Amino acid sequence: VAAGSCSVIASAAGDANHDPAVDVTLSFQVNQLGHVITLLQPADIRIGQTEVLSATSSAGLPVGLASNTPLVCSVTGHMATALTAGTCSVTASAAGDAGHAAAADVMVSFQVQRHSQTVTIIPSADIEVDEVAILQATSSAGLPVSFVSTTPGVCSVSGNLATGLAAGSC
Repeated sequence: VAAGSCSVIASAAGDANHDPAVDVTLSFQVNQLGHVITLLQPADIRIGQTEVLSATSSAGLPVGLASNTPLVCSVTGHMATALTAGTCSVTASAAGDAGHAAAADVMVSFQVQRHSQTVTIIPSADIEVDEVAILQATSSAGLPVSFVSTTPGVCSVSGNLATGLAAGSC
């Protein structure tokens, strides 16, 4: 079965009382069926993670997926990979076949988020005025940790060293 123009000839043979009828031709168009794409909304993911994308055609035809934001996410087959933080936009498309017209494209977007991290400070012993304390802290992501004094009248910070300037809480 295929779309196209269909022509039919109607004829009637004669009998003892009737002459044969003149053939009549009827032409009409056979249109392709439509179909729609269902593309499920994916969950937000973090940089480096992958997400399986679920896309189907109501006619059972293959659905192709493509990233509209290739700097944020890549798409291979039905798998999205998060590359950098931002909005990942994906378009699903399905061509037609002999019996079906192409489906309208469907687009979804989801967020690619950065990984969170925490900072753990190793407590320092109290110090006296003009005394120096070595500040120690770690990042759960293994990134460098920097220090700044929020009480510059009490202590100053340079790199990972805190110097007591006046009595008080540093």
